[in-house]
Amino acid sequence: MKYLLFIPLFIFLWIVFDVVRALLRKKVPDLPEPDNDTYGEEILARLGKGEDIPDEEIIEKLKSTFSYINSRFDCADFKLTTLIRLTLQFGDKLPQQVCDEIRNTILNFKYWMDEPGKDSMCFWSENHQMLFSGAEYLAGQTFPDVIFTNDGKSGKEHMEKAAKRVEDWIELRYTYGFSEWYSNVYYVEDLAAMSNFAEFVKDEKLKVKMKMIIDIFWFDVATHSIKGAFVSTGGRMYSGNKISSDRGNSLRDAITFLWPEYGVGNRENIHGMLNNFALNREYKLPTAIRNIMCDETEQIILASNGVSVWEMKDEGLIGQADKQIMMQFGKEAFTSPELIANTIKYLSKNQMFNNIFVNPIGFFNIWFFRLFGLLGPISKLIKSPSDTVALNRSNVYAYRTKDYIMATAQQYGTETCAFQQHIFSATLDKTISLFTTWPSKMSDGGSPSFIIGSFRIPHAFQHKNIAVMLYDLTAKKHLEKQPLDYTHAFFPTELMDEQVIEGNFAFCKKGEAYAAITGASTLELAPMRDEKFGNYGLAQPYELKQSGAHQAWIFELSSLSEDGSFDRFMQRIRSNPVRLEEEGKKLSYSSKGDEITVLYKEKVMVNGQEIKTEYKRFDSAYSVTDRKAGEIKIACKGAHLTLNRSELIRKED
Repeated sequence: MKYLLFIPLFIFLWIVFDVVRALLRKKVPDLPEPDNDTYGEEILARLGKGEDIPDEEIIEKLKSTFSYINSRFDCADFKLTTLIRLTLQFGDKLPQQVCDEIRNTILNFKYWMDEPGKDSMCFWSENHQMLFSGAEYLAGQTFPDVIFTNDGKSGKEHMEKAAKRVEDWIELRYTYGFSEWYSNVYYVEDLAAMSNFAEFVKDEKLKVKMKMIIDIFWFDVATHSIKGAFVSTGGRMYSGNKISSDRGNSLRDAITFLWPEYGVGNRENIHGMLNNFALNREYKLPTAIRNIMCDETEQIILASNGVSVWEMKDEGLIGQADKQIMMQFGKEAFTSPELIANTIKYLSKNQMFNNIFVNPIGFFNIWFFRLFGLLGPISKLIKSPSDTVALNRSNVYAYRTKDYIMATAQQYGTETCAFQQHIFSATLDKTISLFTTWPSKMSDGGSPSFIIGSFRIPHAFQHKNIAVMLYDLTAKKHLEKQPLDYTHAFFPTELMDEQVIEGNFAFCKKGEAYAAITGASTLELAPMRDEKFGNYGLAQPYELKQSGAHQAWIFELSSLSEDGSFDRFMQRIRSNPVRLEEEGKKLSYSSKGDEITVLYKEKVMVNGQEIKTEYKRFDSAYSVTDRKAGEIKIACKGAHLTLNRSELIRKED
């Protein structure tokens, strides 16, 4: 009996051993020191333009690319994707020394998390999944009978292994949409990977399926752009990507490539990985999707993207199979109580805790907790911010006219942390997008920060051209540093034709588009930040601040054709009834005969009727498609597109 007294000590020492092991674990660097430039995209672009580049220059410029990939630094898959296009499309224009080096690099690369080698490459986000899998498939297809030196498997074996992951990735995007929804930064990497695969894959079934996903991709972009400016709500966006198409829409060159009538990018000087799309000779944009971008009629566009953590069990998406891990890790759902045990099991099995990105999760790799199923309850008890940053299902409401577009991820994650999620955007043209966040800190370093993500997500709801955001600044912190004590809106005064700030109101005009912002309290135009933080290339103030324990932001867009003069628009907005009641938990706002009511973390109503905000996969004049439907039909201005993945139908009418 006395020996039972040693059990608590044994458990304590067991836990201490695992914690010390995690503390001593060496992290593999994710970037070279000092960082170096690589020139694969430059060589690809120049060869694509027909330039005759001297062999010596190609050899010299690609040295750093080979070094980066062979060192397996983060984003090596970006660079490998470009090398694969170089060798498959322009191999006859490369010196033999470079062709040999590309071959050796391809054969020695690590293509998935279960392969040998310790590194800090990010395999798991949605775009990386396709970059790694597509590169592995094309590598295996190119060298089917050659042994790949990293794992001893043949090219054929690699191709077969990658084919399953590619099929899974296609199925998940077709069925649920992109977890990194409407991301005008990470859509670039998706597009590069998909373009290469669609062009060079020899399997016709896979080729057709991938073209379908590219169609859905461009449908996303076309439905959430205004005259080529693609800045919407998004699953993962950084500061520049949010503030305007001009300053941060990384897809703008590709958009202008397909829609040259919109000068949002430079068609003649495609940058970076977008060259993999611009040089594609296989994919042709369907007419229906082209017409959607050009449609200037008033439209309400609803869509559902991704899967929520609490849906995954019923969807069969929790487990150790590649498809399950791709969905879980692709939505950054590592430490959620429902999933943390699955995460630890996979990372441990594949010896990944030296990876700098997932190294902190190694502190949960305590065998006592694993053995007795305690990881989930502990995660729930600790309430780590990382538990809530998962890219859950977004139900997006967009309202577009010829003058502006407004989009909101409806009632998304209220009072959880937005890591890089962008919940709301109002775009007036390619130079101005407005939004609001609760800043975590004054700098832009990391996520969340000054305008990247949000310390807490507001209760956000949109009805037509009006969006309402309710913040509760008394929300509890969980293992986090103190955020800034205010919320703010991006309001770049120097880019506006006119702007007025008075009391609780702020107004701006750009071209024929108008925007009004109404606050629950006084709106203050803040001075410029200290130069050490940077000011996004702006020379005049751009930040509207609002203070108070409970805050509301109401955005309403309009235009010359809707309201007449800018003065009349401002006068109308000033007269709209606004009520913030129940200690900031209930907001009512009326405009043009509609009353919008938001009850914080409870429900939303329009004219007294509760509004449900879980949408079909697509629901608009362009497509009405149920979630998880087998067939998707898209139409605009007499052009039709039918997609059916299981029956391999991709047909234009």
